Amino acid sequence: MMLLPRSRSMMAAALLFVFAARFSAVKAHAQAEVTAARAISFTLFAGATGTRTGFGNTRNLSVTAGCDLDFQPANRLAFSLELRGTYPVDRGSLVAQKNILIGPRVRYQYRRFEPYANVLVGRGSLDFGPDGYLDPNHRLTYYTITDGNVFVGGGGLRYRMSDEWRVVVDLQEQRYATPVAASGHVMATAGTIGLAYTFPPRKRACFFCR
Repeated sequence: MMLLPRSRSMMAAALLFVFAARFSAVKAHAQAEVTAARAISFTLFAGATGTRTGFGNTRNLSVTAGCDLDFQPANRLAFSLELRGTYPVDRGSLVAQKNILIGPRVRYQYRRFEPYANVLVGRGSLDFGPDGYLDPNHRLTYYTITDGNVFVGGGGLRYRMSDEWRVVVDLQEQRYATPVAASGHVMATAGTIGLAYTFPPRKRACFFCR
């Protein structure tokens, strides 16, 4: 069966249209993948922490480390999901406080400065060692370790030295739920100085995105 010239032209135009539509769809999908890949980055941070435990003038020297899942900034405002933990290396004279926390962090980007605030929740423990701590409500009860919920609010500043590296200064107010305090909780203050490293967003190779 022979095709008339007009039919051949129509078939060629249809094939050209299908190819163009397919090419546009593949290119749009590839660009969407690259945009999504660039929209999220990952940051690790660690530092030395000094903590006022809330029990008189006692203090801890601890290590704090964690990670952030950073979302693409909206103008200069950006949001992250933060996970962090603190472990004491020097318990001081009375109690060793440790915790693991998670929550949102919001930051503002101005040149090399990134001030931020966060709200975190998690679990923590107060370790009083073998001598224990006298329960103020029950004078015959001594606690060696108590575990409970921890609620934290705070903030800090990250100074960008490069695209990847930042200096971190951080201050957190921590509320430990514990039966050893008559109020049912104790307030601790933790200050941290450290470094943060942000992994560059992964760029996917794509022929159509060149």
